[in-house]
Amino acid sequence: MDQLKEYFGVFKRQHFWFVAPVLLILGVVVWFMASKSLTDEFSSNKSNVDGLLSKMRNVSGFEKHPNSEYHEGMQQLIDGRRENVRAAWQTKYDNQKQDLVWPEVTPDFRDAVKDMSPIEKVDFKTQTIQQSLRRSYKRFVDEKLPQLASEIGAKWSPTKARGGSAYRRSREAATDDGDAVDQSQLVIWNPDNQAIIEERFDWPSTPTTLQVLYAQEDIWVLENLIGIIKATNGDVQTRSQAAIKQIAFIQLGSDVEKPSFRVLVPQPMVGNEDGLTEEEMEMEMEVLGGGDETGAGGMEFGTEGEGGFDADGNPLPQQGMLASLVANRYVDNNYQPIANLAGLEASAAVAKRIPVRMRLLVDQRALNRLLVACANSKLTLEVRQLRFNPQGESLGAGKAFGGSGEERGRTTGGFGRQNTETKQLPNYTSFDRMVELYGIVYIFNPVDESKIGNSPEDEFAAM
Repeated sequence: MDQLKEYFGVFKRQHFWFVAPVLLILGVVVWFMASKSLTDEFSSNKSNVDGLLSKMRNVSGFEKHPNSEYHEGMQQLIDGRRENVRAAWQTKYDNQKQDLVWPEVTPDFRDAVKDMSPIEKVDFKTQTIQQSLRRSYKRFVDEKLPQLASEIGAKWSPTKARGGSAYRRSREAATDDGDAVDQSQLVIWNPDNQAIIEERFDWPSTPTTLQVLYAQEDIWVLENLIGIIKATNGDVQTRSQAAIKQIAFIQLGSDVEKPSFRVLVPQPMVGNEDGLTEEEMEMEMEVLGGGDETGAGGMEFGTEGEGGFDADGNPLPQQGMLASLVANRYVDNNYQPIANLAGLEASAAVAKRIPVRMRLLVDQRALNRLLVACANSKLTLEVRQLRFNPQGESLGAGKAFGGSGEERGRTTGGFGRQNTETKQLPNYTSFDRMVELYGIVYIFNPVDESKIGNSPEDEFAAM
């Protein structure tokens, strides 16, 4: 008994050294057991997740999804998107139809042409315009062009006589005094460019149905461009107040040259004793309205196929005439001319793209107003390129059309060359600069649901 008391006394005094190893062993055993349990649970969960991921990856490898509900849901989305495209197309067409109104040439003229759209789909074997109505339309065009010029305060005085090859200058242009240009004009429109535009409607005889239809399309676009110029100028009373003072040229359809992507670097202002740079000296004898600068970049007028007659004056078949009138008239979404009907059918399912190019003498402070007017016009002019001081113009203020350049800086311009010994320095303080716009006008076709969703590209996205 005494021996046990002695042992308990020793244990009581040294109990820490007995209890600590036991607790350490118990702790290690518990840690190993817990760790093993967690490891087993992690491995089990990881195996489950890997299995589910493998199943999901296998679904994407199926050629046809086995879920019929998936197909039904996807078809609903496709149908909804197709309906949105159809509704947008219909809205565009309806809005434009309100603006593309045929003139009241005669009381029954509109009834004769109301169903002839789009032009390329018209069956000319059964749908034609009576000859008397076509004669009336020709007279209407003769009056319409001067009317368009008067809307912007310009004078319609083309240098090329209708039906002739010889050029004629107006009485004002032929004079040698300093008042060659009619000072009552708010906008000076290059007479040579007017002649080119007039030749688009210069038919050797009564125009055909096709010629009338395409001519009216040109008239609508011209009206739109004139409206843009008028909106930019506003209610001005004198040319000095006008934002747009001169029209160097307006080009439509096949006359429009392809967009230029060259970067023009201004020449240093080092010149001869007259204060003119080398570039300006080269431009001294250039007539702004002549040559390619005013619109000779397209088909020539009166050549074979143009106007429905060949070189010998014999009428072309309707199909041949259609191909001739359509060639290079429209562009695709890459702004390349469409050469034939097949190309037009492939790239203009929703709308035909008519290229437009204008070179204007503009107060550069009003450029924003000009671009806003383009966007807000009835037939929106989508400006794709703006060239400031384009090649063919000096870097100073623009010279008058047909002038020699000696009177640079004059506000009155002039068509004749002044015989004066007074040296006029370029008016570099003027805000007026030549600006060239290249853009697209869209003529929407009637909605054709067979064209929706069948094109390899979204045509609306390309616009």
